[in-house]
Amino acid sequence: MAQAAFTLPELIGLLGHDDVDFVVDRKELVLDPATAVLRESGGIDPGLERKIAAMEDLAWQGRRPGNRRRIVFRYLMSPTEFTGTGVRASRNELKVDGDGTVRAMQTSAVETIEAGLFLRSIGYRGIALPDVPFDEGLGVIPNELGRVVEASGTYAAGWIKRGPTGYIGTNKTCAQETVSSLLTDFNAGLLPAPGRTRTSLSGLVAKRRPETINLRGWRAIDELERRRGSEAGKVRQKLTDTSEMVQVATQKSSAKRRGVRVST
Repeated sequence: MAQAAFTLPELIGLLGHDDVDFVVDRKELVLDPATAVLRESGGIDPGLERKIAAMEDLAWQGRRPGNRRRIVFRYLMSPTEFTGTGVRASRNELKVDGDGTVRAMQTSAVETIEAGLFLRSIGYRGIALPDVPFDEGLGVIPNELGRVVEASGTYAAGWIKRGPTGYIGTNKTCAQETVSSLLTDFNAGLLPAPGRTRTSLSGLVAKRRPETINLRGWRAIDELERRRGSEAGKVRQKLTDTSEMVQVATQKSSAKRRGVRVST
């Protein structure tokens, strides 16, 4: 249960629907030993504790009478076969490796769940790159604070770094960690000298992705969003049309290069 990929805000938003019943089987709310110890000692992440507590509350509520819509959460189950009228799933057990990694291991127990509609949502798995270390079991590039193991001068960020977990805020923190490692190594003289200049890199990006927005363009978008938001009595009014964003960004950037002042 602790390994469930959904975030706490997602769970809170889902549970806010009063016209839906949520069902959880108490027997499936199993914590791996490491998480159980952390929870017992009070050292568990507060967000994870709230997720676990919310699911436990649902399990004790049980299914209410009536024909209301319901969502059933199933844990420790892996789909193995579609039968035409349902899906056959195997029961899993949580095993802890010597390095503390928790893995779901398939058992011989099988269950068939009848269903008339199937929505495939199997998540994300990283793909190995040539000459870059790769953990086939976890589907990530092995790294330490973003530094790729056994590949000096190579860095990773995002899901290929840590697996398909977290949300926008998590990715920001993840990127900050990697960039911090990169800058530390650069300042320490540990990175090889670049083969080309900064100007050549900018030219390559402009050639391959002419719609790319640079920092000056992003600031133009930020300025316009804040101004429109102020006029509407809000913090900002987001631009939702990609073409408009590119137009605002490129117009400001082009004018800056020509020395022209533009009001958007």
